[in-house]
Amino acid sequence: MSSFTSSSGLTYNGRASALVPVGGSNPLRMNNGVGRPQYNNFEVSTVYTTNPITFPGDMSFSTYFQFKIYDNVGINDPDPSDNTPGADGIMFIIQDNDKTSMPSTSFGYQSLARSFGVEIDTFMNNGDDSDGNHIGLNYASNIKSYHTVRSETRFNNGEVWYVWIDYNGATTTTEVRVSQTSIRPQNYFLKDTSTAILSQVGRNIAYVGFGASVTTSGSTQEILKWKFRTGYNPYYEAGCNIGYYYDGTNCLQCPNGTYQDEQNTDCCKSCPINTTSDIGSTSISNCYCSLLDLCQGFLFFPTFFSYFFSFFFTYQIKNY
Repeated sequence: MSSFTSSSGLTYNGRASALVPVGGSNPLRMNNGVGRPQYNNFEVSTVYTTNPITFPGDMSFSTYFQFKIYDNVGINDPDPSDNTPGADGIMFIIQDNDKTSMPSTSFGYQSLARSFGVEIDTFMNNGDDSDGNHIGLNYASNIKSYHTVRSETRFNNGEVWYVWIDYNGATTTTEVRVSQTSIRPQNYFLKDTSTAILSQVGRNIAYVGFGASVTTSGSTQEILKWKFRTGYNPYYEAGCNIGYYYDGTNCLQCPNGTYQDEQNTDCCKSCPINTTSDIGSTSISNCYCSLLDLCQGFLFFPTFFSYFFSFFFTYQIKNY
């Protein structure tokens, strides 16, 4: 969805309930600015599906969303590598507690015992974070991520970010991809195979949504677009990368004998005659001679002999 309104099938909690517009095409604004004094300078917003989602038995899912974090104000991030202002960030959450759950802690996540989260963290909390700009995986209400990967580019840089999260319950594999373009990256940003989400959530029925928080360091945090579906079925609607083509449902690698050097296409280009290529080739330079390079030799023999005999007979006739 790209229009977050009171009729979007979502329940808005905390500051988000006042910031979400009642109509039109609007982003989901979780917070803006620092926490207000009447709330002891700490505010949390959460947004969840109004009705719980029934997952497959292994909890497989795929989701895609766009976010933007900007207007950073307040105290500076204690991260020594970049001590600019900024709030906690945004977290994608699956939880089997309640649609109005809103613990008054980072991301509104702590105390959500039956839960799993993917945090986009933009503030270094001493004791919980190793840096102030990373993606992390969390479960069982623990705001200290058990797996993190740092990003060199600030997630709160005011630009639109694109996120793909896919969980394959059959292999307990979570992959997170992130980009500043709408093209789904071929390589993951974070991958984890150690956690079965079903064992953390408790059952295959749960609420799905987002959490965010601000303190004396604040930001405007927005979700611009969100898609979610149960089952392992990654989203590619935002475009296919080079070496791939879109078949109407998924991005597939170009087959042998073809390549694709452009993004967002629904077909692959054929290699020159008598050449082939490996699966997923990205350039015509990836096309090579097959059959032990016979296209450089034997396949040109007929052409060579035709020129040879033409020259030979022409020479013989002229000298007869």
